[in-house]
Amino acid sequence: MAFCVQCGEILQADNRFCPACGRPVRAVMPITPHAPTKIERRRLWVVVSIVCGPVAVLLVVLMLLPSTEHPNATGSMSTSTTTTVSTCGIGRQCYIRSNTGGDKIFVFASKGALDEVQAAYTSRDAVNGEIASLMMAGQAYMVPNGTMVTVLDWSGFSGWHQVRIISPDPHTGDVGYILDQWTVFE
Repeated sequence: MAFCVQCGEILQADNRFCPACGRPVRAVMPITPHAPTKIERRRLWVVVSIVCGPVAVLLVVLMLLPSTEHPNATGSMSTSTTTTVSTCGIGRQCYIRSNTGGDKIFVFASKGALDEVQAAYTSRDAVNGEIASLMMAGQAYMVPNGTMVTVLDWSGFSGWHQVRIISPDPHTGDVGYILDQWTVFE
């Protein structure tokens, strides 16, 4: 089947002019779909193997490496001390402290508030501004080092933990979110 190059009208094989716009029709070979040949299928398989093969090998190697981190750890590349299964994990109580040298830890009231801070990671000023805004809106607060929490959820790769505050604090019983790279679990 052929089409007019000017208006797109379907042309018959014997048309010398387009019946819709009058443009002269050049001799064109009709476009017909064809099944991929054996050589094309083989080339496609080689390309897919070259691209996906190393990725699959890397994933297998990473899975076989021994891990010293908690099985539910976030996998973040932070400089924080990792925790072991015996000290903290989902459903366990542990103490938290700041990994940044401060004497308090930020707790975010919702996952949405935490996401806003993570989205502001373009600069330190942007993060500080976002945290200040969330604190003014009551969506973030601080707890002192040594606060005891129960870990409710430990994100796989996003760098956050959902915790319930259980030590004596005005926020005792509150559920909140903390950033992995700012916190050490003991």
